[in-house]
Amino acid sequence: MTTKETTMTLPASKLVKNQKLTRTKTIGNERLTVTIRHDDDCGNGHNSFAITAVKAERAGNNRWYDRCWGMQHDEVARFFPDLAPLLKWHLCSTAGPMHYVANSIYHASDKDCWGKRKGEPKNFETVVRFLDVPIRHKLPQKFVTWLQSLENFDNLTIAPVHHKTDPKTFKPKYTFLPYSLDTWHSCPFDSLAEAVEWQDALRYYEPDFVTMPTAWGEGKDPDLAAARYTAIWPAAELADFTEEKLLARLPALMEEFKTAVESLGLVY
Repeated sequence: MTTKETTMTLPASKLVKNQKLTRTKTIGNERLTVTIRHDDDCGNGHNSFAITAVKAERAGNNRWYDRCWGMQHDEVARFFPDLAPLLKWHLCSTAGPMHYVANSIYHASDKDCWGKRKGEPKNFETVVRFLDVPIRHKLPQKFVTWLQSLENFDNLTIAPVHHKTDPKTFKPKYTFLPYSLDTWHSCPFDSLAEAVEWQDALRYYEPDFVTMPTAWGEGKDPDLAAARYTAIWPAAELADFTEEKLLARLPALMEEFKTAVESLGLVY
């Protein structure tokens, strides 16, 4: 929930730790046991509503065997038509539908899970070039960031970094001081010669730090059906899924939810 959501005036609710209703019905050789819950059994600080079911089938020996369980809403509606209008409230809490704004807008948008549209740069890498030479030189990104923070490269001091657990087997690597000496495997240079070459290059040639994308967003198609289901807003169009519009309708939606919960004789 966003700050706006948590500060919005919603219907008052009394926290209940265990509040369930169970209904069972048999049709032919099928039996469905429905559990309706509205409580804080999850321990997240507010009551949440759920309708789940266990479906059993009667075998030739006249014994019942459980075949499937969970969110069987098609079966719930078939066995208990009067419960069908309540199925839309599954996983809704007294604070609103689950991740109300974020999930609704995600489903309605063309952005992927990283928040990027198709072809939009997602990850970046900074490399070093010298003068007009187009060759790009890769270094560890944290080390590159440190180099970029320096005013000049006149006082770079080379220092060895030894392997902490097995210095006899592994040759030392090298870094510039005062860059970190903690981790052998993340050192920028594998040999003293390489460190000296970089020391001279940075001192006597103008380095150019070039940031370039290395991965791009995949995007996705808007899923209006999923957005409507998540927001419990069956008449909404894609343009309706903005934070402002979603939050504006939330108090009235929760009043409707409260009425639905209390119609079952449950504490809201």
